[in-house]
Amino acid sequence: MRFPLPETPELLKELHAMIAGVDAIQFSPGLQDPERAALCDKIAGAGRGLTLDDYRRGLQLFKVSGHVLDDALIEQMHFLKARVIKDQQALEYSRHDDFELGGLKTVEDWIKKRKDAAVSETVRGKYHLPAPKGILLCGVSGGGKSQLAKLIAKVFNLALLRLDVGALFGKYIGDSEENTRNALRLAEALAPVVLWLDEVDKAFSGMDGAGDGGVSSRVFGQFLTWMSEKRDNVFVVATANDFSRLFARYPEFMRRGRFDEIFWVGLPDEAARKTIFKIYLGKHTQPTDQAQAYLNLTPTQLDELCGELSHAANSQNMTGAEIEAAISEALYEACDHDRPNGGLDKFTPDLIRQVVQAAMGRALYVPGGNAHAALVSLEGVATANHWVFVP
Repeated sequence: MRFPLPETPELLKELHAMIAGVDAIQFSPGLQDPERAALCDKIAGAGRGLTLDDYRRGLQLFKVSGHVLDDALIEQMHFLKARVIKDQQALEYSRHDDFELGGLKTVEDWIKKRKDAAVSETVRGKYHLPAPKGILLCGVSGGGKSQLAKLIAKVFNLALLRLDVGALFGKYIGDSEENTRNALRLAEALAPVVLWLDEVDKAFSGMDGAGDGGVSSRVFGQFLTWMSEKRDNVFVVATANDFSRLFARYPEFMRRGRFDEIFWVGLPDEAARKTIFKIYLGKHTQPTDQAQAYLNLTPTQLDELCGELSHAANSQNMTGAEIEAAISEALYEACDHDRPNGGLDKFTPDLIRQVVQAAMGRALYVPGGNAHAALVSLEGVATANHWVFVP
């Protein structure tokens, strides 16, 4: 007999009882009644997947530590959830990290519109909104798709679970299908969560049935059915680079109903590249306790340098990952040229220009290469299917 875990109303009742207790817990100053109700909804939702005792323990620990009710309690519930999945090899908990993204604003705006509806049943009920299902991110390697998955979990303030498809497959007949059911059932029990399926095109590369007796196809079929029929707040973020085989064999994977939207993440345009250069160079313009400023530039000079580096002649067809690698290479070059001073004097705009231009010539998607030709072909498919393009 399976005893279900407590649902959101029961957890919300427990939270309200603690708020109204003798030692009443306080809200963050300045929160109005609607904001307090929304925060309670989020905290109760974050506790789904925990037993009632674990949920109470999390509330009590937060209370005795002297905190007021705020988003920090949601993060604490996420850490408690991480303990729940420690024995599930196919699911991995990812913490929220602080990072910046260059470009990709189209996806960020789309996410922010659905932030409240993704976590609050009250908001969905008030405006008759369906729970968001998920998105598919296709495009260039190194374009920031994985970072977007992490950003979505952070904006939604939900736990991020990464599904390792390789860990689903077992050596005995029926193991793979059972592992898939268990992993998806646990994801639903922990909802609301963001379920991240990275590089789905490679994860199900054996779907032609050669060599595995059709196990990959059956597992993928289970996943397709679950995506269409799921009712719990599991927001799926799937990423793919070369989706051509997946799309050719299972075009229904990319239909509306399984995903709310499909985005094509292309090469960053000049404006996006400028933002990316600012992100990776800006951190080297401020003095720290350990070292002086690497780049002795004013904000205006930094803006001019990043604008120059973002021109097509200097960084065309470079991805964000390649720009980051180029800045790291320039730091090593500076350190090698002026080792006694740690490279502080030699990390100059001229050196950065030289390294970035050299990196552009070795970029993965340099025109004339195989990767660029494949990219053009995939981009044509995205255009024909009217996917949303993200620079």
